[in-house]
Amino acid sequence: SITSGSNRIVGIEKNIIKNPAELEEITLKIQRIFNKRNIKFKLLYRASVDGDSAETFHSKCDYIPNTLILILASGNKRFGGFTTKTWDGDDVNKQDKNCFIFSIDKMKVYDVKKGVFAIKCNPNLGPVFINQIKLLDKCFTQGGSTNKMGKNFETLEDFELNGGTEKFGVKEVEVYQVK
Repeated sequence: SITSGSNRIVGIEKNIIKNPAELEEITLKIQRIFNKRNIKFKLLYRASVDGDSAETFHSKCDYIPNTLILILASGNKRFGGFTTKTWDGDDVNKQDKNCFIFSIDKMKVYDVKKGVFAIKCNPNLGPVFINQIKLLDKCFTQGGSTNKMGKNFETLEDFELNGGTEKFGVKEVEVYQVK
């Protein structure tokens, strides 16, 4: 787990996040959502250990609320998303007023727009934050993609999460349950 003096994030491994400051804004936002100061992270899934298939992602993460997705993409770009809704194997879109995506590199958070779908649950895909982040099955070889202007998320520029490019290779994915 990452520990730095009194600034500690319980449960986050040092694979994608290198120090607590990188998650400070994200942690504060989650604390506001839960209306509590002490939150913990429990690792549910790591693609490099568990496998990079959509089937494995769903077997480890389905029906568990409050998940934080961390992605290390090609070019060492780091980004992800948070949802209070559950992932599941059904092919459905879900609204979540508390959902947000973020760039770790830019230390920026992008809130979901009011009244739109936030996540897509699809048994043939990894986590999908609608119109922004899509991880394909076998993400280490198939990769993923980001999108142009955030139709569903606020203040994004074209392909901003991935440094200006749509497609990306995947080096690592971690999914944490937030408690």
